Amino acid sequence: MDPLAQLNDIQTPTGVDWWPLAWGWWAVIALVLLVTIMAIRTWYLHRQFTKAKREALATLAAFATEPGQAAVDTNQLLKRVAKHYFDAETVSALYGNQWLQFLQSAVSNKHAKSVMAGLEVMTSKVYQQAPCTEAEASDIFSAATVWLKQANFKRVPPIETAVKAREASHV
Repeated sequence: MDPLAQLNDIQTPTGVDWWPLAWGWWAVIALVLLVTIMAIRTWYLHRQFTKAKREALATLAAFATEPGQAAVDTNQLLKRVAKHYFDAETVSALYGNQWLQFLQSAVSNKHAKSVMAGLEVMTSKVYQQAPCTEAEASDIFSAATVWLKQANFKRVPPIETAVKAREASHV
């Protein structure tokens, strides 16, 4: 007698079905959904937060056609943007050197020097009757554009601190 003849056929096991999923896969799916929802929400909130800045840049580009009113229009635009992102009452009260120091404190030191010339021209020309020249308007528009793009709207020091810091640097 042949012992091998007495063996039964090998029965292959049935394949593992993909459904129902193991709890680990449910955790991965939940985590991916959570991360996706959080990313979309963060993107949407950032988009809403920067909406005023984007609109201001578009408005500033439209101002470039009328250089005579560059100082007044740009000053009003920057004031509106600053009121939107910072304390409106405090920003409304600023003018002259305090306004200029506030604008400078909103950008990093790297960009502050490049925008100061144009912003100084803007703050001095706001109260003058003489219209801006083409060169002054160009300086004002470029400084305002850099300020709008580079201003840190989340972490500006309080105005009193910024003013004291600027005054202390002159002593």
